Amino acid sequence: MELRHLVAEGGDVDLLGLERVDQRPRHPFNLVEQGGRQVSRKIVEVAQSFDARHEDHPRDTTLGQANHFLRFNPGKSDYAEKRYADEAARLYGVLDRRLADHEYLADAYSIADIATWPWISRWPWHRIDWTDYPDLKRWFTAIAARAAVQKGWRVPFDAGEIPIP
Repeated sequence: MELRHLVAEGGDVDLLGLERVDQRPRHPFNLVEQGGRQVSRKIVEVAQSFDARHEDHPRDTTLGQANHFLRFNPGKSDYAEKRYADEAARLYGVLDRRLADHEYLADAYSIADIATWPWISRWPWHRIDWTDYPDLKRWFTAIAARAAVQKGWRVPFDAGEIPIP
């Protein structure tokens, strides 16, 4: 098996596996057409902020920590609240800049959008102002309107309506 680019992170491995295994394809995710390296780079960047799958490999998970300090433990550490609110805003800015000239994170709707959207769906916890992120808001609301996303929002339990900015 020849790799076209360096596989650097778990989400990147997921993308590589999806490209090689899902030959039917049920999902229109072709990394070659979507610029594999660009998608891979974005997945690594996003994973540094979101992925906390490996308990034996702790790392700074920006939105996970923002959820922890801003939503579930407010008032316990002013430093942590400021740090993770600022980092959440920085990450929203990274995504907004990417989406300024792209409809989706990888040009077409892809696994990158599917993996990122649930984290952004917790935006009420992140203390952000949507006026600062118009392109991210457009992306978020477009994905929220998808029937599959609305159905998935209610799994494993009905969480009510998707919060729309």
